[in-house]
Amino acid sequence: MSQEWNEMLHPTSETGMTRMEMYTTLSSPNAEPLDDFGVQELFMLLSKDSVKYNKHGFIFERNKQEYRYMVYGEDGLVDMNFHMQNIGNSFRYRYDPKDMTAVELWEVGAKGALKYAATATPKVVIHRATADRTEEESSRLFAQIHANKRALVGHYIACEELLLEECMSEAYTKLVMPIPVGESQKSMDRQREEYANEELTAPVQYPEGVGPGTYRDEPEEEPAGLASVGEYTKQASGMTDVEMYQSFFGTN
Repeated sequence: MSQEWNEMLHPTSETGMTRMEMYTTLSSPNAEPLDDFGVQELFMLLSKDSVKYNKHGFIFERNKQEYRYMVYGEDGLVDMNFHMQNIGNSFRYRYDPKDMTAVELWEVGAKGALKYAATATPKVVIHRATADRTEEESSRLFAQIHANKRALVGHYIACEELLLEECMSEAYTKLVMPIPVGESQKSMDRQREEYANEELTAPVQYPEGVGPGTYRDEPEEEPAGLASVGEYTKQASGMTDVEMYQSFFGTN
């Protein structure tokens, strides 16, 4: 039926062109050329509902099929900064219904304004049993374990720094903070140096204007009044009755 329809004469053609000939040979002078990216953007859809990102990633159902995504970095490992900062946050997602190899996550701000957050790709699945894992899977698994430990240490050192700033660390109290599991004191000292050199960072950044180095002394308060009965008597002895009553009402 579609072929028959396309081969019929177009009702507006003055030269007897078929519908297919009209569609393929004529173009508008005002039309803008589209590259592959532009064509892809035309078919992207935006989800109506928001989906909450959790510790297992970004998971949603569409047409009774479950999709699982994670945000990965350039190294192919989970982006720990995004992961730890967004657990519990909700996003709407843009997707191509014909190509679900990637979805865009969009934050919903005030008054429904959308802000691009990240692009997520299908969650990598690694065999649980050691005997079933490929060499590539094992390499990725241990690299991710190492990245997780680095993120934990970075978070730990950032907490140490904040407690020191607030005079609540081991240097000021009897508080003893156990180091992360699997780390030795020697490895912690080495990673503290990396943190100081900005080679290691915390996965969750301090909000703007908060954190070590941002503390400001509070302005001194103006004296609220006399501090003792003696001071009051001394001040009152030199005042007239009019000045005394005026002081009660804050008038001049």
